[in-house]
Amino acid sequence: MKPVATLIVMLLLLAPVPARAVDDPVRTALFTTPTAETTGDDALRVSNTLIGYTQFNYGLTDDLQLGIQNLLIAFTGFDFKYRFLEGEHWQAAVVVGGTVNTFNAVQHTAYARPVVSWQSGRTRLSFGASAFYLGKEVNEEIAPTRECAPDEDPKTARSRCGYYEYREYYDNGLVANGWIGVEYRIGERVKLLGEFNGMWDPDQYLSVRKGWAHHTLGARFFGRNAAVDVGLWLPTNRSLVSETILGIPVFSFSYTFE
Repeated sequence: MKPVATLIVMLLLLAPVPARAVDDPVRTALFTTPTAETTGDDALRVSNTLIGYTQFNYGLTDDLQLGIQNLLIAFTGFDFKYRFLEGEHWQAAVVVGGTVNTFNAVQHTAYARPVVSWQSGRTRLSFGASAFYLGKEVNEEIAPTRECAPDEDPKTARSRCGYYEYREYYDNGLVANGWIGVEYRIGERVKLLGEFNGMWDPDQYLSVRKGWAHHTLGARFFGRNAAVDVGLWLPTNRSLVSETILGIPVFSFSYTFE
């Protein structure tokens, strides 16, 4: 916690202040949740975090954006964001997409995410909700076919004593979440960011708890095309991380090609 706070203070002190404000090149998202804005026609944004999570967002039109995500060998995903409302203070969009996961039990995900953003002066608020359809392959362990006798070796016994059988099947379910994103501009090139997420997982696909929350707090330092996000991920579900860990540092770099 202390190193992250020290880094944020240093960046705030060193951030250059131009004569006029610079537009945020990563206005389409906070740390992990989207806003209602898009990248714009024919603009490409590339983002990468220290854990190897990479995102590509390309503006097909001013209101339609294509997104591609990749996390090392764990999963690959894609989505489309369509902004259907743009006013002086309000914007609204919907994001639909899916992922293919090759790393753990969850194999396929499809989701829909409506999001609304409101901006006034230095402040922007984003509200959204998600519905995730999850499908996973289950390899359920069944009791041994027969217990081994004292003189039997389970590696050579023809009866396969001591061996466990497995029942494979495909299961699916629904996970929902809602979030509030807060952005507050404190300088010409600096924003404070906050994400507040609530999860509802009735079938316990992602965790041992049915309902839990996680938050991310930090700052964004940006120029015309590049941006750096520094923050701390704070889970309230302690089954996700060790009890001794307060939070996990978040660091990402983004660049927009226009």
